[in-house]
Amino acid sequence: MESTNCEQLRTQLSYDALKPILKHISLKKREQVHWLVPSYRRINLYIPFKVYSVHLAENFLKVDEREWNLGSTNEDHIGENSNIALYNGLEELRQLQTSINFRSPGYFYSKTINKGCAEAFKTLLYEYLRDGTEIEKLTLFEIPECLQGARSKLIKFKVMELNLRIDSYINLENCLPFLEYGSLKRIHFCLRERNLRMLDEPIDWKICRRPIGSSFILVTEYFDYILDVYARLLEENDAVASNIIEMRNDYFSHCVSIPICDNSELVVYSGPMIIKWPPFQWTLRMKVMKRGSTLAKATLIR
Repeated sequence: MESTNCEQLRTQLSYDALKPILKHISLKKREQVHWLVPSYRRINLYIPFKVYSVHLAENFLKVDEREWNLGSTNEDHIGENSNIALYNGLEELRQLQTSINFRSPGYFYSKTINKGCAEAFKTLLYEYLRDGTEIEKLTLFEIPECLQGARSKLIKFKVMELNLRIDSYINLENCLPFLEYGSLKRIHFCLRERNLRMLDEPIDWKICRRPIGSSFILVTEYFDYILDVYARLLEENDAVASNIIEMRNDYFSHCVSIPICDNSELVVYSGPMIIKWPPFQWTLRMKVMKRGSTLAKATLIR
């Protein structure tokens, strides 16, 4: 009788009733539900996952502790004594086969499937990273082809922290279409000569009234660069040389403040790096603070 009631309960739960439950349980639990409760499988396929970390590149995906490496079998080495004519005849077949290496703690397997590498990776990616998937930390080594161009607009991820291991400005622009801005709280990236121009196109935090707590950190080798930034800010933007009140006499208390509205102000401040990372020695920070967090002073102390 009890099992009958449970089965009735399972079949009565609708998509709307199940969504808030399945959406907030772990990936492993979701998979257990998928295999143990057949009546939930169809609904489970439409509900996005919530994961802690994702590492992503072309033909590489790591979700939490699970890792997939895909490769086309036509990349295999051919020995000197191989029959070249036979190889050429098998070339088309090899291009439709993909080798998959999977790793997780204490487990590894390798297999070959009869599907092209690009199509196989797209299927894998869209299975775990569905539209609306919540990711606490996303690390991008490279943007997969299936997330570029018009295809990137078909899917959106809710990412809290984005870590870019790519230094191409074009790649940075390409990853924005599949990210929901409202959930993005932090971005880590490296500035190099070829992508320095991104600083020439900043979002004007004053005009768009960024919320209190929004921050940006830049590390640099030369303190003169920071002084140049201060000088440029003081020439425009209604900037005022100030001190951050709660930091009192701390090195970081010296700042430039720019009023945003009656409730907030944009504060730019700097100081020595806490973590050693040669040749970088200094950090330049920009943060939106509550109005009144700074106190103006006559001149900027250098």
